[in-house]
Amino acid sequence: MPRDANGHKRGRNDPCWCGSGRKFKNCHLSRSTEEPTARHEALNGALSSFKFEECSCPADWRHECSGNIVRAHSLSRRNALATVTEAGHVFSLTPDMKQLFNHDRIEFKNKSAKAASTFTGFCGYHDNRIFLKLDNNEFDGGVEMTFLSACRTLCRELFVKRGQLRSAEFGRGMDRGRGVNAQIQIQQIASDLFDGANVALDELEELRRLFEPALKGGDYSEFAFANYHFNVQPHLVSAGGFNPSHDTSAAFLQSLDLATRTENVFFSILPDGDGFWASFMWRRSHTLVRRFVDDVEENFCSPGGAYGVALSHIENTFMRPSFWESLPEATKADFSFLHSMDIWHQDYRGAKNVVARLSLQYPGEADRILKQ
Repeated sequence: MPRDANGHKRGRNDPCWCGSGRKFKNCHLSRSTEEPTARHEALNGALSSFKFEECSCPADWRHECSGNIVRAHSLSRRNALATVTEAGHVFSLTPDMKQLFNHDRIEFKNKSAKAASTFTGFCGYHDNRIFLKLDNNEFDGGVEMTFLSACRTLCRELFVKRGQLRSAEFGRGMDRGRGVNAQIQIQQIASDLFDGANVALDELEELRRLFEPALKGGDYSEFAFANYHFNVQPHLVSAGGFNPSHDTSAAFLQSLDLATRTENVFFSILPDGDGFWASFMWRRSHTLVRRFVDDVEENFCSPGGAYGVALSHIENTFMRPSFWESLPEATKADFSFLHSMDIWHQDYRGAKNVVARLSLQYPGEADRILKQ
């Protein structure tokens, strides 16, 4: 009787040890003798996991969908990306698949502003209907525009997590032609990615169920926000959501263990005519997020502090190309260090020191604070 990857005897018709649900003979029995997955095939497969289309409007609005699914900007091209665009390009902080596969240092690179921050998550009609005020007006720091920014970010996060689920499923086939130990390791990585994305998706769907009534009725009482205005033009723009495990002073807030329900905050850096807003929105009952925001306000309430939050937590972040090129190498290394948080390392004390340096490099006090 053949043995599985764990050395246990397993019949050909028994369920495979990897948890795929397939029979052992149709899954991993001969996996080590199969043709290995080529690097280009792996990269293309991972990228294709995010090539799907859907409209993220509320289910009872779907009958209104019209036009093609569009490449919706999670950061307004007119009112956010335009601030950091030069010659039609921005600098992207998003690591590419090759860097992730090779465990390389994340290098920032030019990206077309037309493609920056996009996801195929809305039909043309609903992208315009829902976010018209956000796209046609400067961000004012008020509750409605803060909510619309967070809502658009939530839809993008849901889209990304669905893509990660598809990518994890593709990753299960990456152990073809590998030895038994490599098969175990690859299956464990794919399983961890799948479980993590699934838990995150479940938490985001719960938030969506809170967002939709507010989107339809304009009642934002379930949410709290804190917005800080700085009277300087931003060097970068950003919008995303994250689950803070530590505050910016490196104090522990919450475990990100998959068995633990976590608290989420939406953060953005959005320009207006006088400077920019650093904007936080979260579920009002999420007291740990309130502690995170209070710590930022107390210790790092400056343009540099806002940059530090974005670089540490938000991959959907873009900067002016000439700004990046003008940075000294030490500052570039600091930016890369922060943006590698939770990808290659979890050095929260090191991150605190870097954010402190950025606060000194890009100082300034908030001239307006809006909270609810």
